[in-house]
Amino acid sequence: MNLYHWSSRLLANYSNGDIIVMAENIEQARDKVYAQFNPLEDGNPFEDAYLQMLKLNGDTEGFTDELRTQRDRLTEDLNQEPTIVESGVVLIKGSD
Repeated sequence: MNLYHWSSRLLANYSNGDIIVMAENIEQARDKVYAQFNPLEDGNPFEDAYLQMLKLNGDTEGFTDELRTQRDRLTEDLNQEPTIVESGVVLIKGSD
């Protein structure tokens, strides 16, 4: 298995947006990410309070537009070539 990493604009609201997936190939990695996309589910990596508020307030048009925008942004993220780590996976993350 390989480790696939995408820098994500969708997830970069408050920090670096990273999508990191362990998979056999790039198609499987993308499929795994799309399967996780559920911004209405509490605790989901794509959880979005704004979308939840739009849905709860019955703003169907705003909800539909924002959901489409997020899906499009995720597709743009995953259409980029990821960084691929084939072996010896190490994650080092820091900040100032």
